[in-house]
Amino acid sequence: MAYFKVTSSVYISITVFTIHFIVVATDKATLRCRPAEEGKPYNLSASYFPKGHDQKYIFWEKDHSVFSECDVGNCLDSNARLTRTTLNITSTGVYESTLHLYNVHRDFSGEWKLKYIELDIANCKLGVFAKPKLLDCNSTIFLDGVTVDCRAYGVFPKIKCAFNVKINKISKDFTNFTTTRNEKIEGEIEFYDSFCILTIPVSSVEIGRLEIEPELQLEVANEIVHLDLNYSLDLIIDKPKITLYSCQTGAERVTCSCIVQESNLEYTLAWYSGSGEVIQNGSELSYSHNSHDEDYFCIATNVLGMKSEPVFLRKSVDSSVGLSISSSNPKSPIELVQVVAAVLGSVIGGMLLIAIVIYIMAKRSRKKRINYKQQQYSIEKISDLPSAYNPLYNQMIVNQTLPYLAEHKLIYLGADEEEAKIYSSIDN
Repeated sequence: MAYFKVTSSVYISITVFTIHFIVVATDKATLRCRPAEEGKPYNLSASYFPKGHDQKYIFWEKDHSVFSECDVGNCLDSNARLTRTTLNITSTGVYESTLHLYNVHRDFSGEWKLKYIELDIANCKLGVFAKPKLLDCNSTIFLDGVTVDCRAYGVFPKIKCAFNVKINKISKDFTNFTTTRNEKIEGEIEFYDSFCILTIPVSSVEIGRLEIEPELQLEVANEIVHLDLNYSLDLIIDKPKITLYSCQTGAERVTCSCIVQESNLEYTLAWYSGSGEVIQNGSELSYSHNSHDEDYFCIATNVLGMKSEPVFLRKSVDSSVGLSISSSNPKSPIELVQVVAAVLGSVIGGMLLIAIVIYIMAKRSRKKRINYKQQQYSIEKISDLPSAYNPLYNQMIVNQTLPYLAEHKLIYLGADEEEAKIYSSIDN
């Protein structure tokens, strides 16, 4: 038995697809060849070293039907409108034969052979495919999630699809969320309308960057053909950021608008009452002064159902002051640390001030005791008197003597003295 070595190379141009075989020893060789596209030209080419003089005579056949016969420098095609065959000898003594298919059609699928007499020089199982007449992809974003829908019309054979998904630069597997459907088109020649759909549920959508790239394939004679698809989805997922705008207080009514400062997705706006009930859809809120008996707030909701932080329109205690606007947008970690530090500083400073005041008061009370030589009458301590009568709490009380009744005695407190002096007289 003769042994052989086969190498193949593929030459691709805009209009011609070429399969080239080099056989350095003659025997039957089953070779791998790329699928041919329907309606396009295609070349089958083989090179070999002849074993004997009779190998100068070769022919190409498909499924036992002869398409062409060649001797050196002379080839005859059975149908010159379909094929053209050449046979040449190189300077190194290698024989080269090329079968040029002008216009590939479905009947060209099958096993092609280059033979001499009854011996095979090379053979190729050729598959034919038809690219879709229309190939289109679209994306939709709903409350259910993100969907990418790709459709291929008039394709052969049935399509296979996959989606490469990355969330924040990390690849994710959503094979279980991919659906493929192929519908056969009625007619003599087999074609399909194919549909590939990926739906990423909203529960799997994360804040950040979402990248989706569809990959559509045809499996032809155990070979994979990738369809050219100039489509990809690159989406930034975020929550809307909103603020109040153009809020005005008129003689009878208050109007205020809520606007979105930043959002990469479509959104809707709504105003809510303090109890959480929707009172107005849209960006603008208008109400009369008399009806403003509670706080209102605005929220933006994007198409995925992600809600913004609310901004509030608060009722003012004094109607003459008008409306009060505040926002509950969360602060950054640095801002939160600054706020906490400021609050702690204020608390510590306040506690220190109180401690100093208590210390001074305690020290003065030890030095300035009020001693009663006669009958003692109970009186509330100065610090327990109402603030209007308490000189320690109200510095505006100066040079006045205020009466305060204790039991049956009328006691006078002189606020302008260095020491508290108590004068008593019998109430006749």
